[in-house]
Amino acid sequence: MIPFVATIGPRENAFSPQPERRGPLTMVCDARIDEGGSILDAYEKWGEACVDHLIGDFSFAIWDASRGRLFCARDFMGIRQLYYARVANELIVASSIGPIVRHPGISDALEESSVARFLIGGTSEFPVDTFYPQIRRLPPAHTLTWDGEQLSIRRYWSLLLDGSIRYRDRRDYIAHFRETFDRAVADRMRGTEGAAAMMSGGLDSTSISVTAQRALTTPLHAYTTSFATMLDDEEASWAARVADAGGMIHRVIAGDDCELFEDETSYRRAEPFEDPLASVFLNLTRDASQHAPVMLAGEGGDVLFYTSHGYFPGLLRRGRLIQFGTDVASYTWRNHRLPPLNLRAEVRKWLGAKPRRAVFPPWIREDVVRRFSLREQFQAESAIGALHPVRPEAHRILMQPFWQRLFETWDPGETGIPIRLVYPYFDQRLIELLFAFPPMPWFADKYLLREAMRGRLPDAVRLRPKTPMAGDPLRIVMRRSMTPLRGILDAVPEMADLIDAGKLFAHLENDQRDGSSDLLAAFPFCLAKWWSARTAARTGITDASVGSSLHRS
Repeated sequence: MIPFVATIGPRENAFSPQPERRGPLTMVCDARIDEGGSILDAYEKWGEACVDHLIGDFSFAIWDASRGRLFCARDFMGIRQLYYARVANELIVASSIGPIVRHPGISDALEESSVARFLIGGTSEFPVDTFYPQIRRLPPAHTLTWDGEQLSIRRYWSLLLDGSIRYRDRRDYIAHFRETFDRAVADRMRGTEGAAAMMSGGLDSTSISVTAQRALTTPLHAYTTSFATMLDDEEASWAARVADAGGMIHRVIAGDDCELFEDETSYRRAEPFEDPLASVFLNLTRDASQHAPVMLAGEGGDVLFYTSHGYFPGLLRRGRLIQFGTDVASYTWRNHRLPPLNLRAEVRKWLGAKPRRAVFPPWIREDVVRRFSLREQFQAESAIGALHPVRPEAHRILMQPFWQRLFETWDPGETGIPIRLVYPYFDQRLIELLFAFPPMPWFADKYLLREAMRGRLPDAVRLRPKTPMAGDPLRIVMRRSMTPLRGILDAVPEMADLIDAGKLFAHLENDQRDGSSDLLAAFPFCLAKWWSARTAARTGITDASVGSSLHRS
């Protein structure tokens, strides 16, 4: 879990202590390979096309001395990290930003546009850029090659848009999914003597947990975060039913008394950290790290099983009336209710109604907004190319840069906690399979997952409707923390050049705000907290005032 780094230059090539050497090849990596053999085996067989054959979570750098080339790659979802920087005629690559920033040829001055963009979307605004002008991310599903002069970046994976799997017997869909899902879970525990899991009372995480327990010879350590006092939160009791039925060791971590920015070490990172309540999760992972090297996470289930809202209207638009009638009748017969037709939303679209979007944060100073075109960037959608013809909404969500930021945030190289979070729903084999299945009836109300978990989950949990949290802990804690929040901004005078604190606190005192605007309102405080930690770490070093520079221009 120690980040790797490699520096390739004309006079000397330097690698972190863990290189694997084979003839002319030298490799550093952060990887778990599920299919395709070892990375070096695959490279020797297929060369740079090896990434087309590797399945798993990985980032790696291979120096091929026989060709005088460096070849790097990052897995298809960006679960493992890879950064690079070019310094004169050297290239530095690493699995975290820190080792690159410490290189004598790299400036730790901040990129002004990144500071400004953080205020409209956190670090999810940076699929490639970082807070440092010289350092960039290698995007997910991309390779990098460097021959000492030319740097080339290439996408090697995109979701198949014409994949189609059809069975006569519905049981074959369930069996095929269950087999692939079981492998996705088991592969992430391969070689470990035990595992932990984050387990709410919902379908996604409990499905992973019971599947993991079937593959383990020791009890799974299942963890549930509870806000039972703060909210009407029953997740812990639902999770306990699953743990008891499966013989798991269940621990509930109470979050009711959490405070903002409790874990000071969390904000001493190379880039801002946009979770003011991180201490709840970090306490959980620290405890879990004493029992297991990996922790299974249920993120991604809502994306993979996302109901295609445009599916039925699309059938009508294309005149496929027989298919429309057949799918509606089949779903209604099996579930004793109509499927989600979403015709009302389609009519609203025909009438010109636009989908609701988060409101642009009015507390950002207008000169900053204009200088960096923040309003235009806020309204723009991520460009991901062609969308899946049948499940475009799920495809769009899957490709959002938010995901790679999530993986980076909880990477052990960032948290310093010796436990690896793994994400079975982001298994390449599973994603490709589910996007080849017909959307109805399998993705309406997660019908496929519910059927696959028959006999594994208690029926009360398996058939439980999706239940959103009764409230937003972030909103509640921010509302009761106005005085500390003012102190956080006051400690960083540069923030006054970026935001109007009066407008920000007026927003926080407004009971009518929504969850998305609550998160936007947290970003200035996250930026200020990180800025304070950064300044403290650089005590005695003159630090250019990025905020003042933004204001004066």
